[in-house]
Amino acid sequence: ASAAIVSNIGILIADIFGRKRALLLTAIFFTAGAVVTGASPNKEVLLVGRFIVGLGVGLASMSVPMYIAESAPAHMRGKLVVLNLMFITGGQFVATLIDGSFSAVNEGWRYMLALAGVPSVIMYVGMLFMPETPRWLIYHKKPQKAKRSLAKVLKKDAVDEIFQTIVEDYEEYCKTKM
Repeated sequence: ASAAIVSNIGILIADIFGRKRALLLTAIFFTAGAVVTGASPNKEVLLVGRFIVGLGVGLASMSVPMYIAESAPAHMRGKLVVLNLMFITGGQFVATLIDGSFSAVNEGWRYMLALAGVPSVIMYVGMLFMPETPRWLIYHKKPQKAKRSLAKVLKKDAVDEIFQTIVEDYEEYCKTKM
């Protein structure tokens, strides 16, 4: 339920706070949910933890594709979206194998649930080094930061052209909004 709710308002969160901050919040939800579920003393707390994880799932379902679409060079977007999906399904497979190894361990379910926090901590740390999307920065009147963001993912000679394209897209968006 929480995933469905947040996936519908995830766009607002990402628009207001930024794509990068939305992804950092996603990682916090996943990590907090893993800690709560792994340490839960009863089914009620376990459900609270699952609700928190659901917040992360919902926000990730909106924020990750948006971040990829707005950050990646056009020739790589499709590859990165496919790679993202491969990592999701591959991660589920690996998690199933790991979880199976805990099935014979006393209270192994706790380890299964708590270990879900490891990838989200890695995601959080990794996102600290990633730039905000140039499109979000331009939409929020931060053109110099947008250029620096583009310079991190594009060849130097392409930055000005792509920057101008994003600015023109934004200006067109503003015209249609009025």
